Amino acid sequence: MAECPEMSTQSNVAPDQIVTDDCEFEKSDESKMCILLLKNAYGEKKFNLADEIIEDMVSKSLVKGLTKLHTACGYGLVELVERYLKIDRMDPNALCSFNDLNNIAPIHFCAGIGPDPLTNNRHKCIEVLVQNGALVNALTTRNDSALHWATKLGDLATCEALIKCGADVNLINIDNCTCAHGAAYYKNIPILELLIKNNVNVLVKDVSGKNILHLLCKDNDQSGLQMETEMERQNHEEKKFFKLITMLLEEYKMDCNETDLSACTPFMYACEQQNLELLKILLDHKANLNLINSEGVTCMVLAIINSCPKVVDFLLKNGFDLNTRHPNCSYVTDAAYLNSKEILLLLLDAGCSADETREDENGVILNPLWAACERSNTQIVELLLQRGANPVIKAEFNMTALHCTAMAQYENLQIAKLLVDYQCPINLKSSQAGETPLFLACNSGFCEMVEYLVSLGVDVNDCSPMTRTCFQQAIFRSHKDIIMLLLNKGYVLTNEDKNDLNLLLMDLYQENDVEMLNYLLDKNLTSKQAILECIKNVHTWNMDDSTSQTDDASLVATLTDLKLDFSQPEAQIYPKTIEELNAFLDAKQELGFDSSDNDEVK
Repeated sequence: MAECPEMSTQSNVAPDQIVTDDCEFEKSDESKMCILLLKNAYGEKKFNLADEIIEDMVSKSLVKGLTKLHTACGYGLVELVERYLKIDRMDPNALCSFNDLNNIAPIHFCAGIGPDPLTNNRHKCIEVLVQNGALVNALTTRNDSALHWATKLGDLATCEALIKCGADVNLINIDNCTCAHGAAYYKNIPILELLIKNNVNVLVKDVSGKNILHLLCKDNDQSGLQMETEMERQNHEEKKFFKLITMLLEEYKMDCNETDLSACTPFMYACEQQNLELLKILLDHKANLNLINSEGVTCMVLAIINSCPKVVDFLLKNGFDLNTRHPNCSYVTDAAYLNSKEILLLLLDAGCSADETREDENGVILNPLWAACERSNTQIVELLLQRGANPVIKAEFNMTALHCTAMAQYENLQIAKLLVDYQCPINLKSSQAGETPLFLACNSGFCEMVEYLVSLGVDVNDCSPMTRTCFQQAIFRSHKDIIMLLLNKGYVLTNEDKNDLNLLLMDLYQENDVEMLNYLLDKNLTSKQAILECIKNVHTWNMDDSTSQTDDASLVATLTDLKLDFSQPEAQIYPKTIEELNAFLDAKQELGFDSSDNDEVK
């Protein structure tokens, strides 16, 4: 099927979906075999056999109203089209429907709706249709003519045939698009030249306010300029493209500063791609570099977010004002966030500060070093530090780049070490939340960073926000490696840790992490009694008859692996079910644990 993705200003139904999405036509092995048989039969002029194959295809299709004439037009089988019209007297304007798109005539299939052609004779099918009464300007329910479709799909011969047969180049569809909009969007330059030659109105704007100059300049990844090599592309199609742009600007007086509904100009759209020749042409025709659209986006923003360093350099060399920006915008922050080292260097060399810091209206910190740390962009962090970036991002709030690194998307010990090398404070408590880098690293589960900070002398017993400790936060986040690390590094449990430990014990039991439970027992950080109580709580809070057997099995496995050593003979028989555990605990027996056990946390 023809590859033709949706276009925002055109029909919501791609041409190749008319058959395939409704009945999986041309996708199954059986359908592929039918198409091969049809191609062979038609090529051998076995038209009766070809007709039988098409009839079978139509009978299996779920497209409402689909006829053999539609199908033959789609495949470009002109002899069968003539037969259906002249001998079978089929209606040349018969309509079929697909989902929300109705009134699809055979001439629309000639223009590209439906299957890929089996011949190069679709344009001849158009001539035969019109000669036999087909309406060349027939419209779908979206007011798309056959020419609307043909100009998108890039078949010049089809477009020429439609225009020769009287197609109106200025028909407007439901999105207020002429045929020229589709040709411009898909960069079908020869077709656009044909439309202009036939007096298409180039100034019409679609529902989004775009004219064909906007669409030609916008990089939509649907370009028809596909050559075998970059050299061929440069020497062939781009020459036509630039000639067309120049003609629109000079002969048709199109304005390169014309804005669409989002206040974007053709020049702004051109900044989304590294086409410097296009930018030069627009600039030579008085394009304004320093406009801001309705969302606060500038040419520079578009160049940065689309990773176009050549465009950034072009803008800077041609007078772009770096003060032209929305209050919520920071060019260096955007470049740092996107890991665009080349762009960042250009901006810094042009006078942007490596220390630029502001907050947007939502309180988000706009600072290049902060952004680079947040995204774990090591090279960018190093570059900014070399360029004099202060690792204390907001001194009034005690916020450092190390805070950001400790709560980044990914752990990056190399960045933490870089910041420390550049004298970043390692234990500042933020004035707003009272959080230290160690606390945030414990919260994030960054075990290597926690170990590194502790090795620098950060106190594992220091409290952060609201007297909450790093240990408590690690428990809250179930970061077991960090819990063990803090304990091994000298963390002293407090009375407030008991509730947190109970939550941890419940999690460990549910995860069947007996190793960690035994570790806590060995460290005298909990008791067997406390573990049993927590196990009981787990099953009390998750009472479900459907899982009782699983719970019993889990209980037995855990108690066995914990090797609970009861000294009293009557207690040697472990509880085997949840019910026995409840009775065991409710009886409040004296368990007589050995000397290593603790009924309470020490």
